[in-house]
Amino acid sequence: MNDSTVVFATKQDLPFLSENANLTVDLPDRKLKYNGMLLAKVNEEPIGLLILEYLWSHIPFIEQIWIQNDFRKKGIGKSLVN
Repeated sequence: MNDSTVVFATKQDLPFLSENANLTVDLPDRKLKYNGMLLAKVNEEPIGLLILEYLWSHIPFIEQIWIQNDFRKKGIGKSLVN
């Protein structure tokens, strides 16, 4: 999908994240501080997310990935992972 972008989440994205991600109380601040949340956006509107976690403080793995139904199977998830 050519008109999508992937960006690090910011505090302005918290409403979208709180509606679409399973976040604990302290998780957003920690993830925002260390760029642990990525958003896929179309026309500046968030449509998907990827949350990273680290095993043993240095091995990254995808904790959560989610794309809105209307945008699935269009390469958004692949863009988030890349």
